[in-house]
Amino acid sequence: LKRRRKYKRTFGVALCYSAPVFAKAAVVRPSLFDKLILDGSWVSVQRMLEQYARTLWEKDDEYWVHKVFPTKRKWFIKSFLWFIERVSGLKFRSVKFDFYPYFEKLTTPTLFIHSVNDLVAPTSEFREIWARVPSAEKTVILSTYEHVRNHIKRKELYKYLAHSFFELEHKPFLGALTTPVV
Repeated sequence: LKRRRKYKRTFGVALCYSAPVFAKAAVVRPSLFDKLILDGSWVSVQRMLEQYARTLWEKDDEYWVHKVFPTKRKWFIKSFLWFIERVSGLKFRSVKFDFYPYFEKLTTPTLFIHSVNDLVAPTSEFREIWARVPSAEKTVILSTYEHVRNHIKRKELYKYLAHSFFELEHKPFLGALTTPVV
């Protein structure tokens, strides 16, 4: 694949679900990407839905849904997940996506972008991903926006980060983060 291409480098930018898929692709075909940006990484559809159901309902007691539904009850969360499965036609509880083995073998230089306020991919799950990635050239940018909203809310900054990450080597990129050239 790399022999036939007319360009010199390949970069991957992946948001949400595509993040673990791109990580898997980079492990299965190490020559596929020169560098990766993974924004909003997670590893399991079931864990994501359970986290989303739990966090959405528990985040703010003043949220309207608390006044209408018994959101603190386990049976309600299970019912919510059952409803999502019925509506989507997908059986998330029976599908076992396990992307951890791929993150454990990811050696491609990777820039992770993660939100500390992410309702879909909690920070605790991201910490597990981060700890498993053996790449010496990994960097994380933490934001306060919702799940994968950085490229929408701060377009110019996102563009600057992506361009700098792709064009610079790892140490100069880290230096550009602390002393940006605008």
